[in-house]
Formats: sequence, structure tokens, C-alpha cells
Amino acid sequence: EEMEDWEEREKGIDDEDENSDGADDGDGDVEIKDFSHDDNDDESSSPFPLPPSPTKTLTPTSDDVLPGPTAFFKVNNIILPKRISNHGTATSHIPELILNNFTTRLGHRAGRFFGSLFPHSPEFRGRQAVTFHNQRDYVFVRHHRYIFHKGERKGDNGKTRARLQELGPRFSLKMRWMLAGGFDTRFGEYEFYHKRKEMDTSRR
Repeated sequence: EEMEDWEEREKGIDDEDENSDGADDGDGDVEIKDFSHDDNDDESSSPFPLPPSPTKTLTPTSDDVLPGPTAFFKVNNIILPKRISNHGTATSHIPELILNNFTTRLGHRAGRFFGSLFPHSPEFRGRQAVTFHNQRDYVFVRHHRYIFHKGERKGDNGKTRARLQELGPRFSLKMRWMLAGGFDTRFGEYEFYHKRKEMDTSRR
């Protein structure tokens, strides 16, 4: 049921400021290219670089230590686990990855991009799954744990049933641009660039 009406829950998220696509040049912000690197000397396996200070803000750009691609997303409607009813607690197990509806040429590229953010060796014992669902140019991200239990309904006859428990957080992504190589917005080759006035003419 949750997968049927994703865009209705995100109604109105396009009504943001025209100037919200790029990074703010204020004193409290950090340019990601100032500390992105090309060598793999860092022991951290996280593809999301962290700002050098907790008081600094960071434009949500993902630029791995690999040559590319590089993508810029706008993050919308973040709901933390504590605000999710009957949420579970995530463990350190590597989750399974579900990529849904990435069918176009750009979708295949984006799907491989998201797939590269996770190790390709999920730990099934944790029974955790991260879903990236693409619909109407939005990517909806959900984190669940699947649970097996004996059916208690009439007619189950002791059969094993499965149910989902959301772990959170939940949020949606809107791709603004994708570069073929590393982070270079001045001379880099754009594979995709979202033009708001031309592409956001209708929600149908």
C-alpha cells in the first residue's frame, strides 16, 4: 500500500525557492570540493564526505573517492525515526538494496550510482532492506526490517507470514544534476541538468 501513492505524500515539495538549488556562499557553509579527494587514503568507507566542523553545513552532494559520476540532490521531507510510529532500531548489519522503477537511460545511471553507495555483500541475518523507489523524477528512500512469524489469522494453519517494520529515516531526493566525472561544476561534463522552468511545467 505504501508504494501506491508516493507522489501524493510529496505534494507541494516543488514550491521551493528558485535559489535553493545551489550551495549557499555564507560564512557557515563549506564547499565540498575544498575537501573532496581523489586518492583513497582515508580509511572511512562512507561515500558521503563530512564537513570539517559540526558547526558548518554541507551541500548534499555525493562525490565518492572514485572518479565519478557525481550527483547533486535536493533532500525533501526528512522524517527521523523518532517521529515514525512503531519504528524499529537499525543494527550495524549491511542492508539489502532494492532499486525500483529505474528504467530510463538516466534511471539506469542513477540506479548504479545508488547501488555503489552500499557494499555488495548484504548481511541477511540483519533482515534489513533499503528501498530507492523512483517515481515522477523523485527518489523515495525507505529503510525497513522484514520479520517472519507464525500466522495468527483464521485459516493460516500455522503458516509463516512476513511483515515489515520501518526503521527510518525516510526522505525523498530530487536530482538537480549529474556530472560524468568528479566534482567540477565549472569545467565538468554534465550528463543531466534539471531545468526547472522547462521541466516542471506539469505534475501529470
